[in-house]
Amino acid sequence: MASRTLLSSPSSSWELMDTTTTTSSTTGGAAAATATTEEEEEGHHNPDMMMEEDKLNLRSHSNVTKITQQICEATLFATTQSLTVVCPGCEPDWNLLAVQGLFQAVAALPHLAEFKLHCVGLLQVAFPIHLLTTVLTRESDSTTNGSVGNGIQVLDLNDVVLTAATQEEVDTLAHVISHKATNLKEFRLFGCLADDLLTHNNNNGSNNNNNNNNNTAIQMDPLWAALATLQRVEIDAVDDGLLGGIQSSTVQTLAHSTTLQQFHLNGFCLDNDCLVALAEGLSNTNTHNNNHTTKFTDLSFDLYSVDHPGQGAFLLTDALQSNTTLEKLHLSISHAWNDDKFLQAMAAALSTHCTLKSLIIGTCAHIRDTTAQAFCQALASNYVLEFLQLSRYKGPYKALLQYYLKLNAQKRGYFHAHFGSNHLSRERWIREALIPVRDDVDALYYFLHMNPMMLLCHDDDDDDDDHETNRMEQDL
Repeated sequence: MASRTLLSSPSSSWELMDTTTTTSSTTGGAAAATATTEEEEEGHHNPDMMMEEDKLNLRSHSNVTKITQQICEATLFATTQSLTVVCPGCEPDWNLLAVQGLFQAVAALPHLAEFKLHCVGLLQVAFPIHLLTTVLTRESDSTTNGSVGNGIQVLDLNDVVLTAATQEEVDTLAHVISHKATNLKEFRLFGCLADDLLTHNNNNGSNNNNNNNNNTAIQMDPLWAALATLQRVEIDAVDDGLLGGIQSSTVQTLAHSTTLQQFHLNGFCLDNDCLVALAEGLSNTNTHNNNHTTKFTDLSFDLYSVDHPGQGAFLLTDALQSNTTLEKLHLSISHAWNDDKFLQAMAAALSTHCTLKSLIIGTCAHIRDTTAQAFCQALASNYVLEFLQLSRYKGPYKALLQYYLKLNAQKRGYFHAHFGSNHLSRERWIREALIPVRDDVDALYYFLHMNPMMLLCHDDDDDDDDHETNRMEQDL
């Protein structure tokens, strides 16, 4: 029979290894299934050998009860911090009580901080959402009532097909995330989709605010809205609508979160109302939620479903001019947006935005030279942006764009801000501004032109022990 046993490997990690045994009696089979080598046995008692990462491979023939028993026994000494559940073939029946018990055992691991679910629900039976609720909670002790949150900080789903039998399952998971799983900080969902029961009536985006004749459809919006209590959320569906729709009111809840710092939302059919909500959340003039503004530092949105830039798009550029926290922004827009108006408004916003370090604008349309020129003009006075990707632009302004970005990466803003101050001695100019760009003639000229006096004013120091600086002085 095929079974799994929990072993300690020489690479300081625990693995659930397949052991195939042929037995003639129950006793012999049990002995063979739990046998370990002398080296592995030492690993069970050596603190230096204990795991930090685990991978649990589940198949249709896996002895789930045995695996659960082994995990429960390992909780006396386990130091597992990250566990990945993978199904590299035929999957078990996710609706079995034994599987429920397995996830309860996983939830009780004392040091588990990251739970990953990869390549699950793809073949026969979709992965039920209620098992995510199970893995985020543990049975309470005598001082509390019901279940309580555990120590999991990161929930990562990759290539997973989700399902739910009732709306209550989705609502329960949402409640656990927002009220019980207080340690949960990050939710990642890549390449996932929901089965027909979840997406049948959820493909119309914000239009789902209207009543629908099919009362059996299960809404995912309570789950998405609950993610507003976290710090980092990345949702990247396979394609528009395959994770269901999302209401503009849900986007508004997420956009006005006072805890979210990283927010990626790709693969949903967003509309103008959603963009308005995002702009309101991004603007530092927003006074939603008891006058506390949002803390976004990293935003990414797929806006292909928006046919043309409307009010929400231009409110987004206006919000950039007042925002003081955002460092990364990634927008994927349709070809209809490439009419210069929106992109030039985005470039104008960069002239005053003082925190954005990375901007990616993806579009299947051709970026015009006038658009690239507008970004060059913005970067002439923007000393912060270090990475700019305008789709696949390769026109005549590409070199100038790269020139400004390179200067920003070399902290030209810092040298402008502290020019003439005591913070920047001649030696610091040479060591921190010139030496890093010594092989780049354009950048070297820029910093020399900014402060040519450092070539003329030389102080004879007795303790001149900076050999690298002396060599650079000679080269200059």
